This record gives sequence, structure tokens and C-alpha cells, in this order.
Amino acid sequence: MTPGIIKGPIVKSLQSRGVNVYKLPVLSSKRKGREGPSEADMVAMKEDVRADLDVLEEVTGFDVSIWSAGLQ
Repeated sequence: MTPGIIKGPIVKSLQSRGVNVYKLPVLSSKRKGREGPSEADMVAMKEDVRADLDVLEEVTGFDVSIWSAGLQ
């Protein structure tokens, strides 16, 4: 996320000293784990999508029943 113009000279300096910059936790760290949505969140999201599909069908006349069926 640091611009190359700032990071470049620092990285080159460290590499010239034999430092493996890719092993440093500041420059490369493992991704933090996160929890997925709860069951209640999933239900709310499905309701939102269903409502949006209903509006899409009403406005366009496009049959969205196959998509609605996938939200069961």
C-alpha cells in the first residue's frame, strides 16, 4: 500500500545489505482470518436479493424465477 517511490529506496537499501525484505512482517504479513456471515445475516441478505429480483421482474418483465429458486 506504500507508493513505490517511497518504498523503492528503502527496499533496495535493505536488499543491498542482504536482508530478505519478503520475510519482514512489516512488508509481508499473513492475512488475518475473519468469520463469515451469521445465519441471520444470510437470511436478511436473501430477503434483500429477493426484493431486488421482484423489482427487476416488475420493471423489465424478465422472468427471474430461476434466480429466485436459487435463494431457497
